[in-house]
Amino acid sequence: MKAKKTIKVIFIILLAAVIILAGVAMLFKFFGKKHILDGPGMINTREGELTGLCYSCGGGMDGEYTMYRLTEQADRTVLFEYEYTPPLVHETTESKSCVLPEGTLDPFRLICRNTQCLINAAYGKEREEQLLDAPTTNITFYLGDTEVTIVTMHDSYDYPESCNGVFSDIVKQFKQLLETAEQ
Repeated sequence: MKAKKTIKVIFIILLAAVIILAGVAMLFKFFGKKHILDGPGMINTREGELTGLCYSCGGGMDGEYTMYRLTEQADRTVLFEYEYTPPLVHETTESKSCVLPEGTLDPFRLICRNTQCLINAAYGKEREEQLLDAPTTNITFYLGDTEVTIVTMHDSYDYPESCNGVFSDIVKQFKQLLETAEQ
């Protein structure tokens, strides 16, 4: 009789342990991604979620407009789009579009990791002083496959110091991609 009771208690304890472990596993499956440490300083910089980005700069007195966009396709290739409208001549818009190989987003992911811009963009504060008739520049990051999250950075905002150089680094990478695409 005592052996049956002991086996029953052990069975209940093991069953409770399995249920707790299953609950913890489900918690990590659904919510764990945001808590995974992934790099120097062990901060999740979210660059692994990057599925596309768009840089646009335009407006101002002369009306010049430049847009670069990368969008990851289902087969992991990347669609590259480029538009340019020269200043004061709005009738001629130069457009290019091509498919680039897998791994094209990797340099942008590295920029996101180094600057932590995907997690620090939310801490941006709008500048009090703005230049009138100056062009506006935005970078929009697309994160996720099924549910797309959009993180946007504006040049009219001040961001944490770790984000310094994001705009220039991304433009430089886009210009290199454009040169590659033209060849």
